[in-house]
Amino acid sequence: MEVDEMKFYQYMYYSFLGLTLFLSHLLCIVVAYQYCLIEHHKTTSFPPYVAFFSAIPFLIGIIVCLIIAIKFKQHYQENKNNL
Repeated sequence: MEVDEMKFYQYMYYSFLGLTLFLSHLLCIVVAYQYCLIEHHKTTSFPPYVAFFSAIPFLIGIIVCLIIAIKFKQHYQENKNNL
């Protein structure tokens, strides 16, 4: 395989790892904000732990990004071994 293709796989691997890290930090920010907002306003009709349900889309995104990053890492390793 070409070196450019290897660089592409490596670049995509690090890009998806960065996206995973960004999503995990964003998850913490959103859940903490929602929890504090619900906790502060005691007149809401649902308990504060409901804020943790907002983490579900982020967790799905994190898992998908990790799977894609692992696939790019595997392609990079295969191409590296073929040289």
